[in-house]
Formats: sequence, C-alpha cells, structure tokens
Amino acid sequence: MTGACGSAKCPPGTVPDGNYCRATNATDMTEAAGADAEAGDGSAATSGEEASSSDGGDSGAGGRRNVAGSSGSGAPDSSGAPAAGKPADGEGTAGGGSTAGAGSDGPGHPGGRDAQAGQDAQPRAGQSGEDGSGNAGAGPSAPVIVCGDGKVEGGELCDGNCPALSACKVSGMCIVPVLMGDAEHCNARCDSMPITACNPGDGCCPSGCKYPADSDCSKSCGDGVVDAPEVCEPSSTTRPCPRSCDDGMACTKDVLTGSAEQCSAQCTNTPITAPAHGDGCCPPGANSLNDDDCKPACGNKVKEAGEACDGNCPTSCPRPGTDPCVIAELQGSGCNAKCVTRELVASRASRDQCCPDGANANTDLDCVATCGNTVKEADEICDPDCTPSCSSTDPCIISEPAGSPCKRTCKTRMRAASLDAADRCCPPGADHNTDADCEPPPWTYNRKCNGQDAWAKCEVGSGVDAVCHALNYCAPLCTPDLPCPPNPGKGNQPTCDTLCQIRCTGNETCPVGMVCKIVEGADIAVCGYNDP
Repeated sequence: MTGACGSAKCPPGTVPDGNYCRATNATDMTEAAGADAEAGDGSAATSGEEASSSDGGDSGAGGRRNVAGSSGSGAPDSSGAPAAGKPADGEGTAGGGSTAGAGSDGPGHPGGRDAQAGQDAQPRAGQSGEDGSGNAGAGPSAPVIVCGDGKVEGGELCDGNCPALSACKVSGMCIVPVLMGDAEHCNARCDSMPITACNPGDGCCPSGCKYPADSDCSKSCGDGVVDAPEVCEPSSTTRPCPRSCDDGMACTKDVLTGSAEQCSAQCTNTPITAPAHGDGCCPPGANSLNDDDCKPACGNKVKEAGEACDGNCPTSCPRPGTDPCVIAELQGSGCNAKCVTRELVASRASRDQCCPDGANANTDLDCVATCGNTVKEADEICDPDCTPSCSSTDPCIISEPAGSPCKRTCKTRMRAASLDAADRCCPPGADHNTDADCEPPPWTYNRKCNGQDAWAKCEVGSGVDAVCHALNYCAPLCTPDLPCPPNPGKGNQPTCDTLCQIRCTGNETCPVGMVCKIVEGADIAVCGYNDP
C-alpha cells in the first residue's frame, strides 16, 4: 500500500484529502487513538492518557522513538524498553515530540499536540522574553523571525517551501502519510501513522483485527506456513513475526504494525528527514531551534544558544561613526565574533587621530597645546594667563610683559629720548638738546671766538650763554645766581667778573692752548689768546 486511501479507509483522527489522509487536530487525534485502541479485542489497547502519564512513553533505546504495538510487546518501562506481558505504545504513535511534559504526545495519535498546540511550532518573536530567533539569551541583535518571508530561519521547518499532504510519502502496507503543522506557521512536516481500523480490502490487518471481520487477516495463522495474506508465522524459522522493530539507528522511525496472532506483524523503518523535537534524531539540515535533539553548531547559518552570530559573523569592524575617539574592535572568533565599541584613551605611544576628553598635549600625541586648559603644555610658560612682574634697575631700560597669554615673558627695550618728561634717563645718542634728562657737555674755556667782536654772543650750542672776550675766547656770562661753569681741564678755576675769567699767574695755570695775559686797563692777568 502506498498511502492512498478512500474515505472509508482513513484511520480515525484523519480525514480524506484526495488520495491521502490528513491529520485533523490534536484533540481529534488523541480521542481517535484512544477510541481506536478500544475498538479491537483489547490485546493492544492503550489510551492517550495512559501513555502521556508514563515517562518515555514513545521513546526507544537511545532516546529514539520506537513504536511497538503488538499484543505480545510490553509497555515501556522507565528505560524506554518494552516490558513483557504489558501493552506497549499503540500503533497510532507516530508524531513529533513528546518533550513538552504532561499532556504531550501520547500513543495513538501522530504527535498532534506538539504540532497543533505549538510545541513543534516556530517560536514567534517576543514570546517569553526571547529574542526574535526564539533562542533565549541569544542577544539583542538576534533577527526577528517572520513566517512568510520565504526564508527558513531559526526554528522554522519551512517558509515558502512547506510540503503539502500530497508530497508526503510512506512505505509499508499499514502506514499512511499525515501532514503535521501547517504552512501558516512554517512548521509543516510529513509524518506517518499506522492504520488501526479493521477495514476489509485495504491490504492491512491491524493489531486487534481478525478474520472474517477484516478480510485482510489470516484464516490459518499459526500453522507454521506463511500463506497470503500472512507476512509472518510465529513459529517460522525463515519468516518469524517480529516483536520489536528497533534497528539501532537514531534517525529512523521504527513502527511495528499488525500482530503475531494474525501473522500480520511487520516492521517499517522510515528515515527521519524532517526536524522534530524529542524524536532522538537530528537529521541533516536541522538545528537546535527547530529540533531539540540537535546541539548548537557553528557554521549552520542559524544563530543558536551560546552564539553571537552564525553565517554572517564579522571579520573586521568599521568605525561606527564620525567620532575619531570611538572605535569598534573585533572580539571573539567563529560564531562568537562580535564588534564591540569603545572609547579611545589618552596615549603617548602612537597617533590615532583622537584627543580624548580630559587629555592634553602632555598625555596624548594627538592633542594640541591649548592655552586656557590649566595645564602647562609644549612651549607654554604658564596656563592659564600669566602676567609676570617686570622691572629694571636701569632707568633707561623698560621691562614689560609681551607675548600670548600662556607665553608671556618680560621683554626689554631702550627708552627713547624725550624733552617732555623727566625719567632720569639720558638714552645713548641723546643730549640735553633732545632729552630733558641729558646733562649739557662740560664747558671748555679754550673755545675761540673766531674773529667775532667783543661781547658778541658765542653760538656754541652748549646751552650756556657766552659772549666773546677781548682775549678772543668765549666767556660765559655769570651772576651771583648763575655761577661760572667749572674748568674741567688744565688750569685754574674761573672767577665771576661779569664774565667768567680764569685768572692766572703763568701759562701753566691756563687751559691747554691759552696763555696768561694782562687785561688792558686792569691790574689782573687772565687766560686768553694772543691773536685778536
């Protein structure tokens, strides 16, 4: 049988869909399984409540699902192995996952609750504080998974490529395909379930069915000869009836259909290709989000628990903005690689185009000395503004502050000559004619009149009023209040006789070049010149 069935041949809990049977909902499937088990002779009767209350009710060795429905098979003990003499999992057990705890899949229905009630369903963004991938703690950057965007992501089983029931195929006489989940929730997957109803002509003699109620059952089971429609004989050495269908492979769904009592027991070991929680198999292409039997694996392009990325992990980190003081650094590797931003700190080791807040030219090579930051940097003399106290002991030297606020020093300059104010300075090159503080040069009495008439004013530019003496030298005018200028050189000092004259007793008592002569009409000798 290839899975085709008419409306009268579909197992309870399913409805015809063309030439296939489609699962209805979890409630119908559970009820159907219980009702179907009770419909036989009781040799393999199990209820959904019975299985759901026992640990590992639909798990075989190694956590893999191992369904055994013959009356001789035992119900699984705590290890998951059948115990002799007790009813085991019903033939209807064929579904996704019993990992949801109490009330999850029980025997007799094709995983209905975990598919219909959401236990196989793709987690939606925002549930239970999880990020969009459905992976708690995966980080705030986890993408939001959207069913319907055409991309199979996170815990989705399909998206835009979800199977239809017509695409679900099975092998085995007493197995029919069913579609679990739906495209609307991106959790559609193909599964199978055993036929449990006694329907003549469907090529199947389920456990609990007998001839003639089901014409597909044997009339002569137990005679040691395998005759049609028998598929086995309990006492046959070549074709004995199987008691268990465990092939030791985690990724096959092992189902025992029929019964040894009716010589209809046979095994179907269907490869598991679709992700499903709790079936002990992690098929190729599955991940820990859509199949809890898988471990997180770096490189499957799905961000799973403990991963910061997968498939789009950064290998370098561009600068996150225009601020030169904020950089992004690559931390971690593989699926733990991530870009982490941080602010640069002051450094004298190398240039990085950043002068961090609080840094200065003394602590960071990229900072420029700035007057006013209260730190003395580079060629600054002080910071903030410093105005030195400048002074000089030389009255002709002016010392005063100069330069920018943080580079002020005392600069000196020479005073300029001035006739307007007395500053106790006669600058170099100045004289009493250009600076009020310059003394006139010493008067010399050996200045000739150069032929001027007696009492003619001498134009000597010395600041001293003088007239020509009869002895042909310039003689300063004097009064008791205006004494004669002293003789700075050789000879006697002058005497005020209306004119300043140097009285002498010989040439040696006269200034250089002058001679001692008797003044005509007077009884005194004064220094002068022989030539008129």
